[in-house]
Amino acid sequence: MERPSVPDELFREASTQGHVRVIVKIARDEAAGESVAAAQNVVLASLAGTDYQLLHRYINSAFLALEVGPDALAALARAPKVESVAADLPLRSPVPGRIP
Repeated sequence: MERPSVPDELFREASTQGHVRVIVKIARDEAAGESVAAAQNVVLASLAGTDYQLLHRYINSAFLALEVGPDALAALARAPKVESVAADLPLRSPVPGRIP
């Protein structure tokens, strides 16, 4: 499997801010019956000893929401089960009184 591409801006933000919030898409071996939880556990184990906080563990989809430091972001970039890493951007509520 090809290593995930982590956007450079995430590395810059983690370096300057100390942490960055990300959504991690995890590859799992469905043919072998690997569960979402098992695949998530493998990725979380690859972060052992790094600066990260688990924000949300999705139950039915192979994603994790994390806050990571530069070392954890680098570990995600090397992790074989990580399919992609993207910025976790806050949702903006619509402007009151305006119909989207």
